[in-house]
Amino acid sequence: MNKNTSIYLDILRAFSALGVLLSHVSMPFFSDLNICSLYFGHRMVVVFFVLSGFLIAYTTELKHKNFNGYLVDRISRLYSVIIPALILTCIVDEIGVALHPDFYSQFNITGSLAYYFKYVITFLNLHEIWFFSAKPPTNGPFWSLSYEFWYYILFGIAMFIQGYRKYIALLFICLITGYKILLLLPVWLLGVLCYHASKKTIPQSVAIGGYVLSFVVLAGIISGFIHSVFPTFDLMDKHFYYSFDFLNDFVLGIVLLIHILCINSISFNLLSDKSFFVQKIKWFSSITFSLYLFHFPLLVFFASFGFYNKSSEIQVLSVVLVIIVLIVVISNFTEQKRFLFKEYFGKIYYKMLPNKYH
Repeated sequence: MNKNTSIYLDILRAFSALGVLLSHVSMPFFSDLNICSLYFGHRMVVVFFVLSGFLIAYTTELKHKNFNGYLVDRISRLYSVIIPALILTCIVDEIGVALHPDFYSQFNITGSLAYYFKYVITFLNLHEIWFFSAKPPTNGPFWSLSYEFWYYILFGIAMFIQGYRKYIALLFICLITGYKILLLLPVWLLGVLCYHASKKTIPQSVAIGGYVLSFVVLAGIISGFIHSVFPTFDLMDKHFYYSFDFLNDFVLGIVLLIHILCINSISFNLLSDKSFFVQKIKWFSSITFSLYLFHFPLLVFFASFGFYNKSSEIQVLSVVLVIIVLIVVISNFTEQKRFLFKEYFGKIYYKMLPNKYH
């Protein structure tokens, strides 16, 4: 991966995380501002999927020699944020419900056994399988983690398991996940394809022209100025839920793939990796996972107090800034310490594993 591509992927990741955040800031419970729509936020998650496929393919080829090492790395990366995010969501929801029960009633926090069971199946990444969509109600972004987790498992099996066991294992996982998660798998695999295609470059003039054109198309699709190519199902259609726009998501993924391949083939450095902007982007991209999973319950919690004017851009964005600062602080003890979780999880995993599989 060259410098242009590495920097650009960090920029895309940072932009996508902020896009998801702003789409939720625009929701009526938090503000009266129409910054962007939930569909905009969904498209940002699609960008995340393509980036994830690219980076997983890259890191797997670079550092992983077997399934066990791959699994420890992926699981520790996910759960270093999943566990704190579930704890944070539960704590702020309990406090919020106790202080402002009327406000929280819109999120159907019942306190029943079935409600807390959502935390259990979310912890196991089973909350979006088949006809389920059962994440904690004040942390909608968790939906994509169920997709991401199973994509990691499927990719690891495809890469490291040999012979007929590979196909049995792949079939078994597909039977667990169900069709909803599999509908967006091709989008994630576009990222894998993009990584392998990036090993070859295209002519400079074609790359520059393709970059500009794909940028315009990408911006048009994400912003909604370019209308959907295929019919879209309703977001709350129980047969699809977050896979409601899978065909158009695939189109977006293809455009993003072309966009990344073009930037990868531009030979001159667009930005210095030592510049202030790039350094800050790299830092911010390192906390995007925390920002993605921590922001929604905090938005709900702050909104429940009603201490700011929901129609004031300055006041709303000031509250958002406070939430981002809080997340940065929390990430220093979670995402930024993921190597400790990896070490701890690795010890447990290898201790449980029979010696012949080490």
